[in-house]
Amino acid sequence: MKDISWWKLFWLYIIVVFTVEIILATVFSLRNGIIEIFPYLYILPIILLARTQPKYAIYFTIILGWIYLSLVFFFMPFEIKSFASSIAWFYVFVTIGVVISSLAESSQQEKKFKEMFDNSLAGIFTFDIETKKLIESNHQTAAMLGYTPAEMEGRDIAFFWWDEKDLQALIKNISAEKKIDSVELALKKKGGVKCWALLTASIAGPSHIVCSAIDITDKKTIKDDLIESELRYHMLFDSATDAIFIHDSAGKIQIANQIASRQSGYSLSRLQELHLQDLGLVPDGGLSYEQNTELQSRGHYLFESQLVTKDGHSLPVEIGCKIIEYLGQPAILSTLRDISERRLAESALKDSEMRYRMIGDLVPFGVWACDAKGNFSYLSESFLSVLGITLEECRKSGWMHLLPRTDYDRTIADWSQCIQNGCFWD
Repeated sequence: MKDISWWKLFWLYIIVVFTVEIILATVFSLRNGIIEIFPYLYILPIILLARTQPKYAIYFTIILGWIYLSLVFFFMPFEIKSFASSIAWFYVFVTIGVVISSLAESSQQEKKFKEMFDNSLAGIFTFDIETKKLIESNHQTAAMLGYTPAEMEGRDIAFFWWDEKDLQALIKNISAEKKIDSVELALKKKGGVKCWALLTASIAGPSHIVCSAIDITDKKTIKDDLIESELRYHMLFDSATDAIFIHDSAGKIQIANQIASRQSGYSLSRLQELHLQDLGLVPDGGLSYEQNTELQSRGHYLFESQLVTKDGHSLPVEIGCKIIEYLGQPAILSTLRDISERRLAESALKDSEMRYRMIGDLVPFGVWACDAKGNFSYLSESFLSVLGITLEECRKSGWMHLLPRTDYDRTIADWSQCIQNGCFWD
């Protein structure tokens, strides 16, 4: 049940008291032959109720009028003139009640709309189409643009527009369509600062336009930064020197960069229809249990594989997988690096080392190689045969301990001098 304010209860009590007193005064007047004054008394409660409760004023007026007519017909002597006068007063009461009730209700509605206008979270303002003058604006509009309502009133509306061409286009569109929904445009704040607003507008009357504006400067900045960040991301994504795939845990490719398209021979749109398994990068069953466990626990995983291109060629690649979030869903970013040259270099190194070992094994004297700390990387068979030990024994304990004590100290000193000066040792 809706609570009634004490102020309305107070006036309701006054109206009830006045009504009872007026009815008693009517009875007293009619019994004593006084018929000129008492009808005027009925106007007071009608006015009071119409001002405080406009919705019920008409019903109250009709009921009170019927009470008045009943009293007149019951207590007044039968006279056509008096009865006609009382009926006329009845219509006067009803007319007064209707008019005042309508005015009061209109006033309350206007007050309600005024409160909505002033307390709206959106900036609301009106201007004249012909004169382009600002007629009225609420506090939110003034706060949004950095003015007071008094400073804004009467100014040319173009003064608050960043680009006057946008204003002309707005007026033209409103004149044609009578209403505009949600258009982004730039307004000018005090001091010449740009303010982005989401604006709706409509025609009000023959020559007025009502606009509602919400400040979206922060959202616009965030949106622009997001777009710029996305552009930078795509630029880096497509400019990377390695092939990049973003895919789900099942290997379904969601997006790939230009290098991936170039190396695989497939178009970007076609790659988005494939799985990593289709490119030979992972087995049909996906990563093994151990590989997937390491990826999930560490968040990244590195391994080597073969990329099968569109024309059937196999390209050795090193794949680095990293767990990421893409479009709000868990995903995996896989970077493919072409290691063809590395494989060739490793093969060439192995061939060179093999030739070196073959030469070392063929020469009649001992050949060996070690680092500055004496850790052996190679000993020729001829050298091992002279020492009479195996390669493992030599790597474990060296060979200088096999020398006589007199030669051992001199050899150690010469070796240290050779390491220190970088000279030949013979």
